[in-house]
Amino acid sequence: MPDWAEHRERWRANGRSGALQHVDLAHERPGSDASELAYVAGVAVATASGHLRQLLDGGLLAVEKQGRHRYYRLARPEVASAIEALMDLAE
Repeated sequence: MPDWAEHRERWRANGRSGALQHVDLAHERPGSDASELAYVAGVAVATASGHLRQLLDGGLLAVEKQGRHRYYRLARPEVASAIEALMDLAE
């Protein structure tokens, strides 16, 4: 299992926004729910839910509903390429 504290520090060091963290996490951990993404990013579930809603509205993420649960993933492969390019620029 990855060291999530290391991921959080890397994001903070590069000045990444919370929303960008969630796109990155959805790429690394497709099928995660808001609670898991919030925990890994080190933010409140309400904060993660707000970011995820914005990313869904923007077409960057897609969601699969199973009962009460919603599982997030990247909407299309081009999103991963764009995120990787942004991460390269930030380093």
